[in-house]
This record gives sequence, C-alpha cells and structure tokens, in this order.
Amino acid sequence: MRIEQGGPPVKGAKVVYGSYPYRYETTTDDNGRFTIPRVAANRGGAVFIDAPNPQGAPPFDRITVTRPVAPLPRSSATGSSGEQVFEIPKVASQPMTIIHSGSSTAAATPRSASVTGTLVLDYNFPVCGTNFTQDEFQYVEFPLIEAYKYEQGRLGEQVQLDKEVWGVDKSGNGVAIVLFPGKGNYVAFMQYTPFVYAVAQVTIIDNAYIQRPFSPVGNMAQLTITVFDQNGRSVPANVEVDFPGWMNAADPYEMLTNNSGQVIISCFSRGPNVPFIRNKLLISINDPTYGCFNDYATVPENGSSIQIQIKPSACGQ
Repeated sequence: MRIEQGGPPVKGAKVVYGSYPYRYETTTDDNGRFTIPRVAANRGGAVFIDAPNPQGAPPFDRITVTRPVAPLPRSSATGSSGEQVFEIPKVASQPMTIIHSGSSTAAATPRSASVTGTLVLDYNFPVCGTNFTQDEFQYVEFPLIEAYKYEQGRLGEQVQLDKEVWGVDKSGNGVAIVLFPGKGNYVAFMQYTPFVYAVAQVTIIDNAYIQRPFSPVGNMAQLTITVFDQNGRSVPANVEVDFPGWMNAADPYEMLTNNSGQVIISCFSRGPNVPFIRNKLLISINDPTYGCFNDYATVPENGSSIQIQIKPSACGQ
C-alpha cells in the first residue's frame, strides 16, 4: 500500500477485507505490505483501509478509503497467491478552512449548522483558477454532501446521511465522516457550486461511520450551452435555463440566454469515470413561447460546448 502518484508506502494502516461470508483484519508493515490469507475466489470483495494522516488534526488525523478487490482467477482457487497495489489519496497539507458538524436532511430548505473557522468564499479550483464562491448557491454557505443508491450503473434513490463532519480547503480537497443508512453501493457527492462537485463511490458492508476524501476532478474552464428552437434557430436573449444539479429537492440555479441563445458556464466538472455521472448535466427549460427540455445533456469528451433543442411538444411531459 502506498500514497498515490508514486508516494511512500503506508505503514501502520488498518486493513479490513470483506467478501461475504469472509472477513479478515490486519495491519500494514513498515514496507506498507499486508497479507490476506483467505480471499474468496470467483467473487469480488472490498478492502477497507484506515491509515494515519500525520498532517491533519483530529478528526482528520486519519483517512479511510475503500478499494474493490477483483475476483481471483479460477486457477488461483486452489491457493495461488497474487499481489495487488492499493493507493490512497494525498490529504491536503494545508489546514482545513471549514469544519462543519451536523445531520444531513432533505435539501428542500436551507439547513442550520455550526460552522467554525474561516468560510471559503474564494475557491481556487484546478484548471479554473480563482473567484468561484460558495455563495453562488444562494441558500447555503458551505459545500453540500448528498448520496444516492448506485445500482447497475445508474443513480437510484437519494438517501439520508447522518452526523456528517467534514473539512474542505480552497482547492476543494475535502474529507467527510458520514454514516450511510445501510449496506449497499452508493455514490456520494460534495457539491461546491452549481457546476463543480466531487464524487466518491462507497460500498458499505456494515453499519459504521466511514471517512472519505473528496476532490473535484476533470474541471473545464468553460462550458457553452446553445439553445435552439424546434426550427433549429437559436433562441433570443432572456430564455431561462435552470440547472437542478444533484440537489433535486432544492430550487434550481438559474441563468438566462444571451443574444446568441447561449449560456456560458465558467468552471464545470466533467466528473470521474463513473457511468451516468461523467459529462452529464441536468438541464431544465420551460419557456411558454419556444418550448421545453427537461433531461440530462451530455458534454462531448473532447469538447466544451453542447447544443439543446427545445420543443413545445416536450412541455407537460
């Protein structure tokens, strides 16, 4: 086990392997090595890693990550051994600038919470640079964390997280301690602005608090959306375009088209390589004159613009 990007080995980390009905617990040695004596053949499992984080103050003096374990080849079922390398992310060395403690609830209304430290009012996101502020959300002053069931490569129902405690720095690197509602696969989001977010895939095999890092990846400096009517002409200025984002219960973030029928977003997260998440943007347009569009739009992998066609026939669906 080692720190990502060619970092040093991680010694003294607690490792728990789980693949029902097998469970095994061990600790890494000075070289970051550990051995799991009974790995289930032909069935995947998960390794839970709890490692020291000397640069962080409690409760961020440790970092916990989950890593999948691929099924062993059938030829290994008789006892052959194999070695896998597990990497854990770097934790920001700078002190966390926000610490939030509270319980997650539905996001239909603003939440009250205790916040200590200096609020992050000017993010410096990778690729995008500075001047991206949390108050773009209008109704909240700190990043929002939410999670969904993740089944068969698609997002399922939103779930309630309990007693979250987290910190985040100006680059968006964050750590969250959360309790999920039960066993299963989840996708958790930390959303900084309406268009910048981080994602963590989580597999829960027992009912316990877990600590997960978050960091926005795949940012684009700019995304241009052009809205066309049903005849293929760009719509005029001031057509309202709403972005519900991942906060489906919250009031959507709004923008208006310019004279070219465009809205231009500064700093947009492509997201990680997770099906149904990467390059997806939920757009809602309901214009009484030109038409409607309420669906996910896909951003080209090698492009920075998308086109949306609205139709009166799409209204009321």
